[in-house]
Amino acid sequence: MSAPRHLVFKGSVLAKAYALVDGPRARAAVLKRWRPGHEVWAWGEQLVWRLPEAERIACDVAPGLPLVEQHRRLCGAPFSPRELEGLPPGIAVVEGGALVSRPVGPACDPARWLDVSAFELATDVAPLGAPPADIEAVFAPRPVTDARTALGMPTLAAEAAAVAEQLRTGERPEGERQPITIGPLARRLVGAARRITQWLSRRLSRSTPAAASAPTALAPRQPGLLDRLDAWLQRVLDVSRLSAVLGQRQADYLARLMQMFEKGDLDAALRHAVPLADPNAPTAPSRAPLGLPSPRDSLDISLTARSSGPAGAMRNDYYDELRRRYRAAAEKLEREGRYRDAAFVLAELLNAENEAVALLERHGEHRLAAELAEARGLPPGVQVRQ
Repeated sequence: MSAPRHLVFKGSVLAKAYALVDGPRARAAVLKRWRPGHEVWAWGEQLVWRLPEAERIACDVAPGLPLVEQHRRLCGAPFSPRELEGLPPGIAVVEGGALVSRPVGPACDPARWLDVSAFELATDVAPLGAPPADIEAVFAPRPVTDARTALGMPTLAAEAAAVAEQLRTGERPEGERQPITIGPLARRLVGAARRITQWLSRRLSRSTPAAASAPTALAPRQPGLLDRLDAWLQRVLDVSRLSAVLGQRQADYLARLMQMFEKGDLDAALRHAVPLADPNAPTAPSRAPLGLPSPRDSLDISLTARSSGPAGAMRNDYYDELRRRYRAAAEKLEREGRYRDAAFVLAELLNAENEAVALLERHGEHRLAAELAEARGLPPGVQVRQ
């Protein structure tokens, strides 16, 4: 092997380690700069002191021979890849004008370099004062307070404090009336009375001419027998507090419906969904529903005139939220390619027959669109277009 072109580094370099001749001076230099992460190995008669990170240093003031990491090994001079070719693993340096490579030896513990043999332990010592007394562990409970007092807020009124205590303990205050529940017999009686009024209304509406029943601006329609009977039945429900129980059952039903939408169970939610009243209607239906809607067997569109559903009476509390949920469901079904189900939501739940027909027409369901337009009595232009 020919002699290397360079023997040592010159100028400043990024030293990753240093090679030092083992001796008191080298060990003192290592101990003076020792930090966590530094490592020292034996390397023949020398020491290799490796730093955790490379540092820029001038070669003429380095504590030892700077070793630079190049070509995936530590080198003591700027060697070319050809010069390092065929060398065994180890640190490459120039010794006696020749390029040599030797691996490092065992690790050294710099703590053993500290000579503490001259130190003597003092045996004749006296305390500076009396030892402290033993600390007695005593549990001292903190003073009872609440968040309002700790935050500097005024105390609650007596009524508000009673409500807060009831919420905390779950116990009902003394003297409070228990909630009224409705039994199956009462539900059947009220339902039967309402069905009788509805049957009489249909029978009389068939026998009464349309022109006579239509109200005019000069002669407004006077409440008839069925209207008075229905008003009487509503007063009976209010006095007996059955209307509040029925309203609570309907509210529970709608709460469960909302949970189905939130859980993403779209098919089950649409089977239990209640139709919404016409948003363009001047007033909500006067008769509140007594029962709960039954789940649908399928999501088929009914090709008949749409009847008013029970949502008219729930319009104030749930109407906007249900409309938003139904709109989102229709858009999701259309994105998934379930065009008939999306049209069902528009026609049956949102009372938007024109949008349902347009959706079916847009996706090639012309026959169903035509049947729906004719069944719902849409404008002649829409029917002809189909």
